[in-house]
Amino acid sequence: GFADRGGLSRHRRRHDGVGRPHQCPLCGKGFGAAWGLRLHQRTHSGERPFACGDCGKAFRQAPHLRAHRRLHAEKCRRRRCRPGERPHRCPLCPKA
Repeated sequence: GFADRGGLSRHRRRHDGVGRPHQCPLCGKGFGAAWGLRLHQRTHSGERPFACGDCGKAFRQAPHLRAHRRLHAEKCRRRRCRPGERPHRCPLCPKA
């Protein structure tokens, strides 16, 4: 449901495609700007161009990588190390 008629009206415009001239050729979802369509197309292609330098996990959008990096930073704050720093080495092999 929607709290007010304006919310319902905005939602319904998403279904009619008005104001969303950039349509995905694979699923038909419409976007108001070409960049929105380009970001969306990564969901179909599997492209994840933004990779974490610490753990290698990759993301479709830069803001998602930034949020992920904050998780690393929070863990480091609790352990008193800097992001990207790996001070603990395995005594049995050269892996850090």
